[in-house]
Amino acid sequence: MLNSSTKQTEHVSLNIGCIALLVLAFLVFIPSTRVCDSSEQQIRVVLRYDDYSSVSSTNLELRLVDILRKYDLPCTFGVVPYAVAGDFHDVSPQSVLPLSDEKAEILKKASRDGVLEVALHGYSHQTTRKGSDGGYSEFSGLDIKTQIWRIAQGKKLLEDLTGTQITTFIPPWNKYDFNTLRVLDSLGFKVLSAGRKGVTNKSSQLRVLPGTCGITEVGNVVTAARESSEPEPVIVVLFHEFDFIEIDQERGRLEWSDFIDLVSWLTSQKDIRLSTLRETAEELEDLDSNRFWKYSFANSSLGGLLPPLLRSDDPHFYPSSEILSGLIVKRFLLLALFYSLGVFVSAVGAFLIGHLLFSQKLGLICIARYGGLAILMFLFVYSLYDLDVGRMGATVLACALGSVIGVWRSSYGLHRAK
Repeated sequence: MLNSSTKQTEHVSLNIGCIALLVLAFLVFIPSTRVCDSSEQQIRVVLRYDDYSSVSSTNLELRLVDILRKYDLPCTFGVVPYAVAGDFHDVSPQSVLPLSDEKAEILKKASRDGVLEVALHGYSHQTTRKGSDGGYSEFSGLDIKTQIWRIAQGKKLLEDLTGTQITTFIPPWNKYDFNTLRVLDSLGFKVLSAGRKGVTNKSSQLRVLPGTCGITEVGNVVTAARESSEPEPVIVVLFHEFDFIEIDQERGRLEWSDFIDLVSWLTSQKDIRLSTLRETAEELEDLDSNRFWKYSFANSSLGGLLPPLLRSDDPHFYPSSEILSGLIVKRFLLLALFYSLGVFVSAVGAFLIGHLLFSQKLGLICIARYGGLAILMFLFVYSLYDLDVGRMGATVLACALGSVIGVWRSSYGLHRAK
């Protein structure tokens, strides 16, 4: 039977736990910021079509350019200058196919009409590392000399063939490193568009516009942007030829008719401003590396440690630096409360179970105390070694810490009595 002191401890613990849950719910469900007046809001939408090359579908791309012209819709094409002839997931040496004159002429005409921006999408789009080595990438991990050769050669070919200056870079698989940033600065690039996470360099002059959503998510993301406090949300829509069912029935997510409906809808919305990556970077000021660092940190480092329920405010557009600062503070509070609650619940559970077990088998006290402590130290050292422990690893650590605290507290009085 539990004594009065244990019952009192349980009662206080439940009260504290309830208060923590209420605070957690408050932080989750309150809006991060006030809702912006819709009459003041203008949503920036950028269409980013990747993997245009000598081996991509010319028929699809001709239809795509025709639609862009028809609706006067600007789009950024990520162009691979020397597409690998075989499988770009294969690290083995392969021959490359320079962009053909036919493909270059399509780009040249569309660029001259003002509906298309040509961006450099790597060199050959062939991975230089296996997927098991941290994901596919053409540039991450390469020395700066190799990277500058690849990027300079690709830039030169596209400029010679299209007659336009290339100032936007889109890394294949959205992967790059610090060497890539230095090379881009040295070669006169102005805009970098990768993914929702990546490295940053405060000294870099690059304007950063990450891809924020896929082609089938546009409607929902526009709705979320309208409900936000952002006066000028930025949405960068990433899509490929394989997104179309007519091209790839396995990976395709929309039919060509769906795409036309989407384009028609986008161009009819009065609060949506459509532009290319370069135009957006020239017209908006707050696109430096500091804003992207906050975006990446809030989504990847902090957001990755939170369960989905606590990420209801995860932005699928690109918020301003001010909004991101508020999001980071909120997520720090959520992390502190969530894992403190995990420690607390585990401690209470271990305390109550330990009190019952240790009162009957005092020999378990030393085993539970020091065995639990050893397990906790092992988990802690492993997390330092791995670093990227993720949400599951952090939860296990919090619960292990709480359990050790509960075991030591429940066995303290019994151990002294013994």
